[in-house]
Amino acid sequence: MKLHRQLACLFLIAVIALLLRTYRITQVPPSLNWDEVSIGYNAYSVLKTGRDEWGVKWPLHFQSYGEYKLPVQIYASIPAIAVFGLNPLGVRITPVIYGTLTILILFFLVQELFKRFSLSLVTSFLLAISPWHIQLTRASFESSFSLFWVLLGMWWLVKGINGKKYWWIIAAVPFAISFYTYNSARVFTPLFLLVVLVFIKIFLKNFKASLLAGLLFTSLLLPAVPFILSGEASARYKLVSIANEAGLVPRINERRGLSKLPPPLPRLIHNKVTYISFYMVQSYLAHFTPNFLFNKGAGHVQHHVGGMGELYKFQAPFLIFGLYLIFRKKEQYRWFLVVWLLLAFVPVATTRDSIPNALRTVIANPVYQILTAYGLISIYGFLEKKRFRNIFLIGLLVIGLLEITGYLRNLFEVYPVRY
Repeated sequence: MKLHRQLACLFLIAVIALLLRTYRITQVPPSLNWDEVSIGYNAYSVLKTGRDEWGVKWPLHFQSYGEYKLPVQIYASIPAIAVFGLNPLGVRITPVIYGTLTILILFFLVQELFKRFSLSLVTSFLLAISPWHIQLTRASFESSFSLFWVLLGMWWLVKGINGKKYWWIIAAVPFAISFYTYNSARVFTPLFLLVVLVFIKIFLKNFKASLLAGLLFTSLLLPAVPFILSGEASARYKLVSIANEAGLVPRINERRGLSKLPPPLPRLIHNKVTYISFYMVQSYLAHFTPNFLFNKGAGHVQHHVGGMGELYKFQAPFLIFGLYLIFRKKEQYRWFLVVWLLLAFVPVATTRDSIPNALRTVIANPVYQILTAYGLISIYGFLEKKRFRNIFLIGLLVIGLLEITGYLRNLFEVYPVRY
C-alpha cells in the first residue's frame, strides 16, 4: 500500500474514533460524575485564580474531596475550559482529544514493535471502536489519560531499543508524567520499566544512556516525594484498600469461630495474611475471566455500559490464537506484551471496591487489541484462496457489525436511561 493510502486509512480511523467519542458527548453519560465535577471546577479555579478550590497555589496534588487527585488531568483540562467554559463540553472535550491521539500513538507503537502496517492499522481500529476505551474517553477519567502517557513512553522506549538510544532517555518524560496522572500508573510504570529493562538487558547494551534515562526519570519524580512520605498520601489508598476494610477483622474472627479444626490451626489458616493474599489473587484473576472480558464486563456503571464484556465476543478466538502465534513465531517483543498485560492488573489486586475494575486496568486494553489483530491477520494470511478470504472477511464483517451496532445502541439509547 502506498504511503498516501496508508495515511488516508489512518486518518479515517482517527475520524471514526473522534466521532464515536464526540457524538452526544454532553448527554452520554447523562451527567458529570463527581470526579468530573472536581476536575472541572479545580481546573476553572486554577484558570481564574492560580489556586485550587482550597486556595492552594498551583498544587501538585489537589485535595478535592479528600482523596488528593493527581495534577495532570486537571491542568490539561484548563485550555478546553478556557475556550468552552465550565460546562460538560468544556470538561469532556479534553479526554476526547487525548483519547483519539492515544489511538494514533498505539499505531506507531505497534509499527515499532512488529514493522507491519496492516497489524498496526487493525490494532488502532480495534482500539478506536473498543467499548472499554470509548467509555473511559467520553468522560473525564484520569486513568485513560495515564494510558496516553504510558503508550507514548512505550513507543519512544521501543524506538530507542530498535535504533537511536537517545529515544529511551526521552521516553523517561512521558513515563514520569504518567506517574502524576493516575494512581494505578504509579504502580504499573516503575514495575514495568524495572522488569522490561532488566529482562531485555538494556543496561548491558548501553549503560550510559540507561543511566541518563534513570536519572531523568528519578529527578522528575522527586517533587512527589514529600507528598508520598506524608500522611495525606495514604488518604485515597485507605478508601479502597482491602487491608483497611472495616469488616476485615470481624470476618476473620468469624471464620476462626466457625472452624472445627483444633487449635492453633484456625489461627494459622484464618488471619490477615492469608485472607488478604487470597483476596488479592482472586481479584487479580477476576480480570482474566470470560465474564469480565466478553460477557458482563466491569460492575461499576460509570466505567461500563453493562450487558456486555470489555471486549467484543468476536475478538475471543483471534485473541487466543494471536497469543499462541507470537510465541510460536518467537516474535522479538512477545515478552514485552506479556509483561505489560500481567503487570497491568497488579495495582487493582489490593483494592476492594468494584472488582473486576475497568478503570484501574485500562492500561491492559491495548494488549488485547494487539493480540486480536495479530490473530485476525494471521488467519487471513493462512487462507490462500481468494474465495476463502472473501468468505472470512464477509463473515467477520457481519458478526462485527452486529456486535458494534448492538454496543452503540446500548451506549446511546439504553445506558443513559438505565444508569
